[in-house]
Amino acid sequence: MSRPILEFKLATKRLMGTVTRTVRIDRIVDSRIVALADKERLSTNFLVNKALRRYVEWEAEAEHFGFVSVPNSIVGKTFDYLTEEQARDFGGWAGKNKIPEIVSFWFKKLDIENSLKTLDLMGTQYGRAFRFEYSFDGRIYTLILKHDMGPKASAFYSELVKSLFDMQGLRAETMETEDQIVSKVYPVQGHGSSVSSSSLEQYETLVKAR
Repeated sequence: MSRPILEFKLATKRLMGTVTRTVRIDRIVDSRIVALADKERLSTNFLVNKALRRYVEWEAEAEHFGFVSVPNSIVGKTFDYLTEEQARDFGGWAGKNKIPEIVSFWFKKLDIENSLKTLDLMGTQYGRAFRFEYSFDGRIYTLILKHDMGPKASAFYSELVKSLFDMQGLRAETMETEDQIVSKVYPVQGHGSSVSSSSLEQYETLVKAR
């Protein structure tokens, strides 16, 4: 069966303009793109760019860490089988070990800005593990992470955030509710942090040695 040819413009930054490429795609994919564009009242060009951007910014890199798509209801049920202490220990481990590794792999440097970008990728933008937003008032970062998976998930994410920023010599204070956490992060070395700034240097040395 022959494949239709779809011409689209690959969007880049406005200052760089666009690039036009012609690709051959499966007929069923083309029909679904057209149907989805009609349903959402969007251009096929926009949808193709969105799909490609998701692949290059998320899918291609996420495969390295074995990310899988699992409904939040299943993840939430998994937390039900943990005690609160186990959920906190699990979150602390993830924030100290796995998340810094992901940040360093994606952005080549572990710092607060790249950590926030990674949480956004894992949350609202692509991973959909949670809804994430943050703001900065010139001194303090305020993070809001909504998950709708119960208090044990809040315990998990609270410890994850605190451990992640402890690795960078920063202090994170979190407030937990049943379905979200709000965290204040103070981006000042030694500002009440219980971990010395040498922790970050030790971690980066370990990453480079791998």
